[in-house]
Amino acid sequence: NFRTVEKKAYAMVDGSITSEEIDELDKEFLQRAPRVISHMNGGHKDSIKAYALAFGDKPECIDTQSAVMTGLDRYGFVLEVTLKDGRKFNNVRVPYQGNVTCANDLHTEAVRMHRKAYDKLGFVYKVENGYYRQVAKMIKASAFKKVKGKPVVTSALLIGSVAITIGLMVSIRAKSSE
Repeated sequence: NFRTVEKKAYAMVDGSITSEEIDELDKEFLQRAPRVISHMNGGHKDSIKAYALAFGDKPECIDTQSAVMTGLDRYGFVLEVTLKDGRKFNNVRVPYQGNVTCANDLHTEAVRMHRKAYDKLGFVYKVENGYYRQVAKMIKASAFKKVKGKPVVTSALLIGSVAITIGLMVSIRAKSSE
Protein backbone atom coordinates (compact mmCIF):
# COMPACT_ATOMS: atom_id res chain seq x y z
CA ASN A 1 0.00 0.00 0.00
CA PHE A 2 0.97 3.66 -0.33
CA ARG A 3 2.01 4.11 3.32
CA THR A 4 4.37 1.11 3.12
CA VAL A 5 6.03 2.48 -0.02
CA GLU A 6 6.23 5.96 1.49
CA LYS A 7 7.78 4.51 4.67
CA LYS A 8 10.29 2.46 2.65
CA ALA A 9 11.31 5.52 0.62
CA TYR A 10 11.86 7.52 3.80
CA ALA A 11 13.73 4.64 5.40
CA MET A 12 16.03 4.37 2.38
CA VAL A 13 16.83 8.08 2.66
CA ASP A 14 17.27 8.29 6.42
CA GLY A 15 19.02 4.91 6.74
CA SER A 16 16.48 3.29 9.06
CA ILE A 17 15.83 0.40 6.68
CA THR A 18 17.35 -2.82 8.01
CA SER A 19 20.09 -4.74 6.25
CA GLU A 20 17.65 -7.65 5.80
CA GLU A 21 15.22 -5.32 4.01
CA ILE A 22 18.04 -4.03 1.83
CA ASP A 23 19.06 -7.60 0.99
CA GLU A 24 15.45 -8.41 0.08
CA LEU A 25 15.22 -5.30 -2.08
CA ASP A 26 18.50 -6.15 -3.82
CA LYS A 27 17.20 -9.66 -4.52
CA GLU A 28 14.00 -8.23 -5.97
CA PHE A 29 15.94 -5.94 -8.34
CA LEU A 30 18.33 -8.73 -9.32
CA GLN A 31 15.38 -10.97 -10.13
CA ARG A 32 13.64 -8.33 -12.25
CA ALA A 33 16.78 -6.97 -13.97
CA PRO A 34 17.10 -9.40 -16.93
CA ARG A 35 13.53 -8.75 -18.11
CA VAL A 36 13.79 -4.97 -17.70
CA ILE A 37 17.20 -4.82 -19.42
CA SER A 38 16.00 -6.96 -22.33
CA HIS A 39 12.84 -4.88 -22.70
CA MET A 40 14.70 -1.55 -22.60
CA ASN A 41 17.46 -2.66 -25.01
CA GLY A 42 14.90 -4.24 -27.33
CA GLY A 43 12.59 -1.32 -27.79
CA HIS A 44 13.72 1.79 -25.96
CA LYS A 45 17.26 2.58 -27.13
CA ASP A 46 16.22 6.21 -27.59
CA SER A 47 15.34 6.43 -23.90
CA ILE A 48 18.61 4.81 -22.83
CA LYS A 49 20.60 7.26 -24.95
CA ALA A 50 18.61 10.18 -23.50
CA TYR A 51 19.27 8.85 -19.96
CA ALA A 52 23.02 8.85 -20.68
CA LEU A 53 22.97 12.34 -22.19
CA ALA A 54 20.86 13.87 -19.44
CA PHE A 55 21.83 11.95 -16.31
CA GLY A 56 25.02 9.95 -16.97
CA ASP A 57 27.51 10.23 -14.10
CA LYS A 58 30.49 10.94 -16.36
CA PRO A 59 30.97 14.40 -17.94
CA GLU A 60 31.83 12.74 -21.26
CA CYS A 61 28.25 11.45 -21.51
CA ILE A 62 27.28 14.71 -23.20
CA ASP A 63 28.91 13.23 -26.34
CA THR A 64 26.92 9.96 -26.26
CA GLN A 65 26.37 8.35 -29.65
CA SER A 66 24.60 5.27 -28.30
CA ALA A 67 24.00 3.47 -25.03
CA VAL A 68 22.99 0.01 -23.87
CA MET A 69 21.55 -0.91 -20.51
CA THR A 70 23.74 -3.49 -18.79
CA GLY A 71 22.36 -3.48 -15.25
CA LEU A 72 20.18 -1.92 -12.61
CA ASP A 73 19.93 -1.86 -8.86
CA ARG A 74 18.16 0.12 -6.16
CA TYR A 75 20.22 3.23 -7.02
CA GLY A 76 19.70 3.43 -10.78
CA PHE A 77 20.40 2.05 -14.22
CA VAL A 78 23.88 1.00 -15.36
CA LEU A 79 24.84 1.65 -18.98
CA GLU A 80 27.58 0.99 -21.50
CA VAL A 81 27.97 4.27 -23.37
CA THR A 82 29.63 4.74 -26.76
CA LEU A 83 30.76 8.29 -27.47
CA LYS A 84 30.74 10.00 -30.87
CA ASP A 85 34.53 9.56 -31.10
CA GLY A 86 34.18 5.78 -30.59
CA ARG A 87 35.34 5.60 -26.98
CA LYS A 88 33.30 3.35 -24.69
CA PHE A 89 32.53 3.70 -21.02
CA ASN A 90 31.29 0.76 -19.00
CA ASN A 91 29.38 1.02 -15.74
CA VAL A 92 28.00 4.49 -16.38
CA ARG A 93 25.63 5.14 -13.51
CA VAL A 94 22.29 6.81 -14.26
CA PRO A 95 20.64 7.49 -10.91
CA TYR A 96 16.87 7.27 -10.64
CA GLN A 97 15.29 10.70 -10.70
CA GLY A 98 12.44 9.77 -8.34
CA ASN A 99 11.77 7.33 -5.52
CA VAL A 100 12.21 3.69 -6.44
CA THR A 101 11.44 1.62 -3.38
CA CYS A 102 10.63 -1.70 -5.05
CA ALA A 103 11.02 -3.38 -8.42
CA ASN A 104 7.40 -2.59 -9.26
CA ASP A 105 8.40 1.10 -9.43
CA LEU A 106 10.83 0.50 -12.31
CA HIS A 107 8.37 0.94 -15.20
CA THR A 108 6.91 4.16 -13.82
CA GLU A 109 10.38 5.52 -13.12
CA ALA A 110 11.69 4.58 -16.59
CA VAL A 111 8.79 6.48 -18.22
CA ARG A 112 9.25 9.46 -15.89
CA MET A 113 12.99 9.52 -16.62
CA HIS A 114 12.32 9.32 -20.38
CA ARG A 115 10.18 12.46 -20.19
CA LYS A 116 12.54 14.23 -17.80
CA ALA A 117 15.61 13.42 -19.94
CA TYR A 118 13.97 14.68 -23.13
CA ASP A 119 12.79 17.82 -21.33
CA LYS A 120 16.33 18.44 -20.08
CA LEU A 121 17.76 17.90 -23.58
CA GLY A 122 15.38 20.45 -25.08
CA PHE A 123 13.00 21.12 -27.93
CA VAL A 124 15.50 20.65 -30.78
CA TYR A 125 16.63 17.28 -29.41
CA LYS A 126 12.98 16.22 -29.10
CA VAL A 127 12.24 17.14 -32.72
CA GLU A 128 15.43 15.55 -34.10
CA ASN A 129 14.83 12.31 -32.21
CA GLY A 130 11.14 11.75 -32.89
CA TYR A 131 9.80 12.57 -29.42
CA TYR A 132 6.66 14.25 -30.74
CA ARG A 133 5.94 11.37 -33.17
CA GLN A 134 6.05 9.01 -30.18
CA VAL A 135 3.67 11.25 -28.23
CA ALA A 136 1.26 11.39 -31.20
CA LYS A 137 1.30 7.57 -31.48
CA MET A 138 0.54 7.21 -27.77
CA ILE A 139 -2.34 9.67 -28.00
CA LYS A 140 -3.69 7.85 -31.07
CA ALA A 141 -3.47 4.47 -29.30
CA SER A 142 -5.15 5.88 -26.21
CA ALA A 143 -7.95 7.44 -28.26
CA PHE A 144 -8.46 4.17 -30.13
CA LYS A 145 -8.81 2.25 -26.86
CA LYS A 146 -11.40 4.73 -25.63
CA VAL A 147 -13.60 4.52 -28.74
CA LYS A 148 -13.12 0.81 -29.38
CA GLY A 149 -16.48 -0.92 -29.15
CA LYS A 150 -18.36 2.36 -29.61
CA PRO A 151 -19.40 2.28 -33.29
CA VAL A 152 -21.14 5.68 -33.30
CA VAL A 153 -18.12 7.48 -31.83
CA THR A 154 -15.74 5.57 -34.09
CA SER A 155 -17.81 6.43 -37.18
CA ALA A 156 -17.99 10.09 -36.22
CA LEU A 157 -14.21 10.26 -35.68
CA LEU A 158 -13.56 8.50 -38.98
CA ILE A 159 -15.89 10.81 -40.91
CA GLY A 160 -14.38 13.86 -39.21
CA SER A 161 -10.83 12.71 -40.00
CA VAL A 162 -11.70 12.08 -43.66
CA ALA A 163 -13.39 15.50 -43.91
CA ILE A 164 -10.35 17.25 -42.42
CA THR A 165 -7.98 15.37 -44.74
CA ILE A 166 -10.07 16.23 -47.82
CA GLY A 167 -10.30 19.85 -46.69
CA LEU A 168 -6.54 20.07 -46.30
CA MET A 169 -5.96 18.50 -49.72
CA VAL A 170 -8.38 20.91 -51.40
CA SER A 171 -6.79 23.85 -49.61
CA ILE A 172 -3.29 22.79 -50.67
CA ARG A 173 -4.36 22.32 -54.30
CA ALA A 174 -6.10 25.69 -54.33
CA LYS A 175 -2.99 27.44 -53.01
CA SER A 176 -0.70 25.64 -55.45
CA SER A 177 -2.84 26.61 -58.47
CA GLU A 178 -2.73 30.34 -57.59
